Amino acid sequence: MNQSTSKVVPQQSLWRHANFLRLWSSETISSFGAQFSELAIPLTAVLLLQGTALQLGILNAAITAPFLLFSLIAGVWIDRHRRRSVLIASNIGRAILLATIPLAAATGHLSIILLLGVAFLVGTLRVFFDIAYQSILPGIVEREQLVDANSRLEASRAVSSAAGPSVAGGVIQVLTAPFAIAFDAVSFIFSTLFLSKIDYHEPEPDRSDRQSVMAEMRQGLRIVVRDPRLRSLAGAGSTANFFEFAIMALFLLYAVNLLNLKPAMIGIILGAGATGAIAGALLAGKLASRIGTGPTILTSLVLGVTVWGPLIYLATPTTAIPLLIVAWFFGEVAFVAWSINQSSFRQAICPADLQGRVNATMRFLTAGVVPLGSIAGGILGDILGLRLAIGVAAVGLLLAPLWLVFSPVLAVKKLGEAETIGFLD
Repeated sequence: MNQSTSKVVPQQSLWRHANFLRLWSSETISSFGAQFSELAIPLTAVLLLQGTALQLGILNAAITAPFLLFSLIAGVWIDRHRRRSVLIASNIGRAILLATIPLAAATGHLSIILLLGVAFLVGTLRVFFDIAYQSILPGIVEREQLVDANSRLEASRAVSSAAGPSVAGGVIQVLTAPFAIAFDAVSFIFSTLFLSKIDYHEPEPDRSDRQSVMAEMRQGLRIVVRDPRLRSLAGAGSTANFFEFAIMALFLLYAVNLLNLKPAMIGIILGAGATGAIAGALLAGKLASRIGTGPTILTSLVLGVTVWGPLIYLATPTTAIPLLIVAWFFGEVAFVAWSINQSSFRQAICPADLQGRVNATMRFLTAGVVPLGSIAGGILGDILGLRLAIGVAAVGLLLAPLWLVFSPVLAVKKLGEAETIGFLD
C-alpha cells in the first residue's frame, strides 16, 4: 500500500485521478519537447561542427555518463528528500542549460566543447529527474494500477516520438539545429507548471535509521544483486542498452553519410517508425493479462533484439526508408512493452522506503553502460567502418534475452502476486 494520505483510486478511474493526470500532462509536454534536442544536438555536431564518429560517440556518452557516475548517490538523495521538489528543480535546471545552445549559436560561440558540457549537465539533472519520477509514481497510484499508469505515460512518450521527430526535422531544416533546441527549453517550463499543481501529500522521509551515504548506496546494490529477479532484469537491460547505444552513437552519421538521408527524412522515418511505441504501450497490459507479466517481459525483449538491429544493418540507400520504418516500428512495439512491464514489476515489488535506491541501482546498472556502449560504437565505427560496426552491435543485442531464460521473473503472472523485497543486512 502507499505511504501517503491520498485517497485510493480504483484502477479504472485513472482518467479522474487529478494528481496522475497532472504528472501525465507534465511528462507529455517535456517528452514532446525532448524530441527537438535529441535530434538537434547530434545534428548540430554533424552538420554545423563536422563531428566525427568518435566525437558523436563521446557526445552520446556525455549525455548518458551521469547515469554511471551519479545514479547511486541520486537514489540516496531522493530517498532523503521529497521527490516532487527534485522533479521541479531538475526541470528548471535543464531549461536554463538548453537555452545556452541557441544563445551560443546566435553569438558565434558554438563549439563541440559547449555541446559536450551542456549534454553532460542536462544528463546529470535527468538522472535525478528519472529516478525521482519512477519513485514517486507508486506513491501516487496503487500497486494494481502501475501497468496501466506506466502504459499511459509510455503512450504519451510514444505519441511524442511519433509526432516529435517529424516536426523537429522540419523545424531544424528551416531554423537550423541549434535554434530548434529552444523548443525543448520552453517545454520544461510548461512541464514544471503541471508538476507544481500536483496536490500530493508526500510524507517526510524517515530519518530515524539513516546510515551514511556510502552505506545506503551499498544497500541498494546488495538488494539488486542478491534478488534473482532484479539481477536478471538488470543483466538483460544492461546488455540490451550497451549494444543499442553502440548503434545509436553511429546511426545519424550512418543515415547521413551512407544512406544519404536528409534531416527532414530522418525525422519522418523516426516519427513513422516510433508509432510502434504507441502500439507497444497499448499492448503491454493486454499481453501481460493474457500470458502473464514475466513471459511478456521475455517475449517482448526477444522480438525487439531480433528485429531492430539487423534491419538497420541491412538498410541501403535504396531500401533505407522502408527498412528503417519497419525497424523502428517493431522495435518500439517490443521495447516499450518490455519497458512498461519490467518497470511496473520492479515498482510493485519494492517498498516505498527503497524505491529511490533500487530504482537508482537499476539505472546505474542499465543506463550506466550506455556511455560505454556509445564510446565502443564510436571506436568500432572508426576502426571497422559504420556498417560493420552496426552489424557487430546487432549481434551483441541477441545476448540480452539469455539473462531471463532461467529467471524467476518468468513465473510471475500477476503483479499483485509478486513477493515484495525487503532490506538486507
